[in-house]
Amino acid sequence: MKKRTVSTVVALLFLSLAQACPAYEQATHALTTISAYRASLFASGPTSLAALFGLETYAPLGKGDMYFELFDGLDGLSAVLRQPQTYEKAIAAHFDLDPQVSPIMTWLVFGAIREDDNPSEDPPTPQDVTPGLSRPLNHFFDPYYDRPLDVPGLPFVDGDVHKNPDWAVGSYDSFTDPNRAEKSRTNHFTIIDAREAMFRALTLKGTVGGRLVDIAVNEDRATKQQWRQAYWATTLRALGDVLHLNQDMAQPQHTRNEPHSGKYCPTEKICLTGHSSVYEKYINLRARKDDSFYVSGPFFTTMKLQPTPLTLAAYPIPEFSKYADYWSTAPRDPYVQGKGLAEYSNRNFFSAARNFGDLEYLWPSSNPVDYQIRNVIPTAWDGSGVANATPVQIYYGQVRDTLADATTQDVPLTTFGVWDQFLKKKSAKPKYSLNRLNYDAMADLLLPRAVAYSAGLINFFFRGVIDIRLPDEGVFAVADHAGDKGFMKVRAKIRNVTPSFVDPQKNPQLQNMTGGTLFAVARYHTDKQYEASLEHVVGAPPCENATLVVNAAKLDASTDCRDGIEQI
Repeated sequence: MKKRTVSTVVALLFLSLAQACPAYEQATHALTTISAYRASLFASGPTSLAALFGLETYAPLGKGDMYFELFDGLDGLSAVLRQPQTYEKAIAAHFDLDPQVSPIMTWLVFGAIREDDNPSEDPPTPQDVTPGLSRPLNHFFDPYYDRPLDVPGLPFVDGDVHKNPDWAVGSYDSFTDPNRAEKSRTNHFTIIDAREAMFRALTLKGTVGGRLVDIAVNEDRATKQQWRQAYWATTLRALGDVLHLNQDMAQPQHTRNEPHSGKYCPTEKICLTGHSSVYEKYINLRARKDDSFYVSGPFFTTMKLQPTPLTLAAYPIPEFSKYADYWSTAPRDPYVQGKGLAEYSNRNFFSAARNFGDLEYLWPSSNPVDYQIRNVIPTAWDGSGVANATPVQIYYGQVRDTLADATTQDVPLTTFGVWDQFLKKKSAKPKYSLNRLNYDAMADLLLPRAVAYSAGLINFFFRGVIDIRLPDEGVFAVADHAGDKGFMKVRAKIRNVTPSFVDPQKNPQLQNMTGGTLFAVARYHTDKQYEASLEHVVGAPPCENATLVVNAAKLDASTDCRDGIEQI
């Protein structure tokens, strides 16, 4: 009985950790995702991916009020309609996002926000659509040891905590077997789910009992259109969750196995689930352009200051040959020479509890000779002077970028002195800590990479390019208007022109398409004036004028000339 009681206490203790260890705050993820979308090929380039997919039209994702959640069932995937909640709508609105005005960007942001679903967060976020799921437990990946979050007592809460990239991709092993989907997975917003939703959005087909079937065969035309739009929203919502997970790799606490829930802290030195992350709260303030932020246990402190804008641009967009590479290209490398985002943050930056002198990691170095150490008179976070200020020592070091093969010099990586992270004097005994100077330097290097890696993931997800040209006859199809079936066959020259990618060893990775089935999807609106004689068709009286065909005030409305419902 005594043993069971102890186990129960431990379980309750770490349940708090499980429910309160997100990485960057939701506003930071929203802003990073917006910047990534704008930098990606989906929004930019000679021909944007949005235009190629036909998603630059009016309300391509519907009214912005529905998406699907896909579940593994005994006979295949089943789908349940969901609605975005006030919580993510409010954060998106803070950045002037509206699903009717910027639908693609907004749905990506919805996913980036909701990946942190956690009803015990402070303040609470919406409960995940899967009751009882503690998503943030799966947001950690330590490339040095190739491990997920690993702390004592965690199995009492969840015995199946995933590595962040496996949670994001939805496979059993995103590094060695990425196409083998994890069956009955508890995360329903993965790369695998995004791909399935996109296929359904394009074809309204899905797999049931191992067979490909029409998933809306008994639905009317309007419902089919709504479902296609909702599946497009699902695609982007799931991809937004994936971007969030990769962005977490730009937060060193998530790549150095450091929980930071700020719960159960009897003293400042003893915080059983990790100190609340000052860095995350501070960066969220900068993302929102607020003038104060609050940090919970063990500090319970409100900091007031004037924020400076975040630096989010100016890093080249990476190109890798598989999804997991965006996290790590060389997991379990003791020298952390890989080119993934997790390796960059793990190797180059200290974190609050894994600071200078921590021997679990070789890097950053804990040898003083590797740093330029400068004595500095500290200033408070708001820039004001500190009375009777004892100098601190700032350790300036190098930050190595193996992807760009470049080194940033003179980065203030840690601070040594009698001051804490808030630059408040706590004791006469000096110690290592991180403060605003260190956090600003981290953010200036980490966040532009978070944007670039997210943009790279967007490009990689939509990387397939097929060239379609006229056949030798010079026409795609011929319609016999003596009947009512139109054209029944399309002829075209089709070629895979997806560019190859280069792996970390500089080897080209050809994007071949082998096996599978090719689908041609025609999207159209019914011509309500059509006659086989062609005397009455769109383009001829009474529908010779475009303003008579499409209602400019309500583009999805039907007119006397055109049915407003899009069909495939």
